[in-house]
Amino acid sequence: MYNLITNSQMEEILSLYNMWISLILQRETKVVCFIKNLLIHLSHHYLSSITYQYPYIPKPETAAKNEKEIRRLTSIAEEANENKKSLSDKYELQHPYTLK
Repeated sequence: MYNLITNSQMEEILSLYNMWISLILQRETKVVCFIKNLLIHLSHHYLSSITYQYPYIPKPETAAKNEKEIRRLTSIAEEANENKKSLSDKYELQHPYTLK
């Protein structure tokens, strides 16, 4: 039976076979790309749900320490402003951009 096929018929069969193989490879490539994109998308959603940063709420002890530190720094700033004002009144300092 093999002897009954001519060279042109054999070439036609080979070309159809190669076309069929290329179509299968294209389909498999599309499926692989789809699966790869799907995995990337799902992993992105999974990782973004894991790494979501909830609003920071300090512990009561930390909040109390922070409040004490804020009060201390505020009093230092107020004292520095008072000293600055008393020095400017004492030496009648002017702002460099104001003219008398």
